Amino acid sequence: MGITSESTIFTTMNKIKSFFLTLLMVLISGLAMSQPVNYKKDYDAAKANLDVGNYSLALSGFTELLNRDPAHPNSGYTSFFYGVSAYSLGHKEKAKDMFLQITRKYPSWDKKAEAYLWLIKISFEMSSPNMGLFYADQVKDDAEMQKSASDLKYSYLEQLDLFTIQSILEENTDDEYLARIVATKIVGLSYDQRDNYYLYSLIDRYNLDSTSLGLTVPADIIKDHYKVAVMLPLFVVRL
Repeated sequence: MGITSESTIFTTMNKIKSFFLTLLMVLISGLAMSQPVNYKKDYDAAKANLDVGNYSLALSGFTELLNRDPAHPNSGYTSFFYGVSAYSLGHKEKAKDMFLQITRKYPSWDKKAEAYLWLIKISFEMSSPNMGLFYADQVKDDAEMQKSASDLKYSYLEQLDLFTIQSILEENTDDEYLARIVATKIVGLSYDQRDNYYLYSLIDRYNLDSTSLGLTVPADIIKDHYKVAVMLPLFVVRL
């Protein structure tokens, strides 16, 4: 009788053990199946916060998603909007690091060029114009995005002071539009502050239209007059 009871107890315990193991497997399986749904739900919530300007909540949401599943198929977009959220909060260094990671981690991603646009913007805003030019040169495969990168680059270059922009031109001598920006800034100075020799050398080298620069007299006439003005004191000394 005792042996039968003991056998019954063991049988019952094994059944209970099997039941809980089966239940555990079902729960694990259900959790795995619900994970993509939860990811999408949490992603949508973070994106909605970003869209309405709740940047702190958005950044928190995107951070949690990246920590939870860094290899998720949607992690490129999650990383991108993490960078946008960080920038919107004024965390430019953090945003720059994320956009830079995107260009390295997802080299074939169809939105990589947009990450470079953000890197251009942040570099100029952080007083690193040469890095801004470097990132602009990385946008190569999409003509429309190339134009966007170029427009963004020049919009920031136009805001720089004359000395800085001249230094940049010295390192990018083939850039005609950059030369035009420099010439325009020189023309904007009062006449006695202009380096006219340098101005006319830019007009000659890059074949710039003096009228479009704001010079009311054709450049060749002004240039000839300037040369005469420079030479006159020499003739006076000889008299």
